[in-house]
Amino acid sequence: MSTRVTTPETRPADDVAALYKASSRKLLGLVLAVGDNPADAEDIVHEAYARLLMSWHRVSRYENPEAWLRTVAVRIIISRHRRRRPAAQALALLRNSSARFADEPSPEPVTVLEALHRLPLPHRVVVVMHYYLDLDVATISKELDIPVGTVKSRLGRARSELGILLTEEYQP
Repeated sequence: MSTRVTTPETRPADDVAALYKASSRKLLGLVLAVGDNPADAEDIVHEAYARLLMSWHRVSRYENPEAWLRTVAVRIIISRHRRRRPAAQALALLRNSSARFADEPSPEPVTVLEALHRLPLPHRVVVVMHYYLDLDVATISKELDIPVGTVKSRLGRARSELGILLTEEYQP
């Protein structure tokens, strides 16, 4: 996506609004597929665009501001996930010290989205970026600031796990 150059006739808010109109649905799809809490998806997208507006003077010079938005949204998801994990673990311990997991998998076949949400977050992120956003491994590596080999490894492990989760032979 090419960026518009801010001129005296346009304001940064107008440029961000145009980018929002062009890319917000795709970003929301990414957040819904990667994030494990659909109720927070719109909040995460809005937070990413708010950060974009605050940083537009810098981000507007980037080759691809939409890639910057994806990176910010994924980092917000990861940050929220990290904060929730200790709270969920403590809650599980308080409920019943022998119960470590809240829900057992059902014997019914799972949907792709349910299977995605069973993957570890780092694997889920690369799968969604690769298959949903159709980004190549090098682009994912650059946007997430991780080595290409790590992206490939996460994709491979995620494919294997999804293969198990999505087959009828899977017995939880």
